[in-house]
Amino acid sequence: LMPWAFLLGKLGLTNSTYGLVLIHVVQGVSFTTLFCRNFYVSIPDDLIKAARIDGAGFWRIFRKIILPLSPPILIVTVIWQFTGIWNEYLFGVVFTSGQQQPITAALVALTAGGTTARAYDVMSAAVLIGALPPLLIYLFGGKYFVRGLTQGAIK
Repeated sequence: LMPWAFLLGKLGLTNSTYGLVLIHVVQGVSFTTLFCRNFYVSIPDDLIKAARIDGAGFWRIFRKIILPLSPPILIVTVIWQFTGIWNEYLFGVVFTSGQQQPITAALVALTAGGTTARAYDVMSAAVLIGALPPLLIYLFGGKYFVRGLTQGAIK
């Protein structure tokens, strides 16, 4: 946490959403690179060689062969990253405050409220609202999720 605190302080991004975005982009690049690399390595070399024999250059191979094969892995990485960022708590609490905090920090603050009686109906509604975005992403991208995971794992 200390290196991130120093970096965000130097860049003037403390207590801002942009600081959280920077943290998640930098930490997510390594995972998404590894994930996508494993997927693209599983594409048969014969497919690329055949395109080269037909006279296709790098960009044509990329546009006509690689990109049409990419939606499953791209959807998997989007789902994976979105869920991780949405559920993230530590950076949101440490590096932001007030309105800048993510929904997970607000949910914890709601459930940790003092000695008064708990409003379970309000907490249930808040948790349901907080769970809707990842649930909707899983519902719309779910058919690609398993396919993308297995295609990247099998050579």
